[in-house]
Amino acid sequence: MKRFRLGDTSLAEKVAVTVAPIINVNVPQKFQKYADILIDNIEGGYYNPEWHYTKGMKESGETMFGMDRKNGKKLFVSGIGKEFWALIDKYKNKEEWKHYFMAKGEPYEKTLRLYAAKIMYDQFVKLSNMFLKGKGFDNRKTVENDDCLALHFYYACWNGSGRFQKFAKVLNEEIKRQNGQNDINLLRVCALNSRINSGNDLIKSGGEKMQKLWKKYFGVDVQLTPELVNKVAKPSSNAWIWWLVGGAVVVGGGVGIYLYKRKKK
Repeated sequence: MKRFRLGDTSLAEKVAVTVAPIINVNVPQKFQKYADILIDNIEGGYYNPEWHYTKGMKESGETMFGMDRKNGKKLFVSGIGKEFWALIDKYKNKEEWKHYFMAKGEPYEKTLRLYAAKIMYDQFVKLSNMFLKGKGFDNRKTVENDDCLALHFYYACWNGSGRFQKFAKVLNEEIKRQNGQNDINLLRVCALNSRINSGNDLIKSGGEKMQKLWKKYFGVDVQLTPELVNKVAKPSSNAWIWWLVGGAVVVGGGVGIYLYKRKKK
C-alpha cells in the first residue's frame, strides 16, 4: 500500500482513499462522538519520548489520542489495542509526526479514531459493570441516558480505573440519596464537583474543561454554586490520613529530640 506523505496528493484524494479496519469494530455512534470530542479538545495527538522529549512528559511513553503505550500497556497486548499501535507503527515517521500530530486528513485517521473509541468503550463497559451499581437502581443506564454523565465517565476511562471507581462511588451515593429519583441537574453537579473538587490539580483541570464541553456540545451549563454543591454527595477526602501522618511525624520528631537531649546530658 502506498505510504502517503505530505504534499503527495491533494486532501480530497487522500480522503477518498481510506485505510479500513482489518477487524470488525462496533462502537455506539454516540461514543464515537464522545471519543472525537475528547481527542479534539483534551487528549490531543502524538508524542514520542525519543522524538519530542520534554520535562513535563518525562513519565509518559509513546502516546496517541491520550493513550499511553507504556503506562497503559495492558490495553494494547491484543485485539483492537494491538491493531491501534500496529497501524501507528506502519505510518509514523519522525519527519512528519511532530509533537501533537493528529493525523488530520490522513487515510488512516478515521480508523485510528475508531480503534481509540472502541478501546475506551470496552473499558467503559467493563468499569461501569464493576463500579456503577446501586441496590434497586440501574446506575449505568442512568449515566448512559445523559450525554453529560456519559462523557464524564467515558473520559474517566482515560483517567484510569481507580479514578473511575472514585467517580462512580460518589454518583452511586447521590443516586441512593435521591432514592432513584434522578434529578439530572443534581447528578451533573455531583459528577462535575467530584472532578473540580477532587484535590488533584490534573483532575480539576479536566473538570473545568468538561464543564465547557458540556455547554459547547450539549447546551448544558452546569454551575457549582454553594447551594447546589451542598445538596449532593461529595468526593471523599483523604485529609484525615495526612493529619495522622503529619501528627506521627511531629510526635516522632519530638520523641527523637527528647531522647537526643537526654543522651547529651
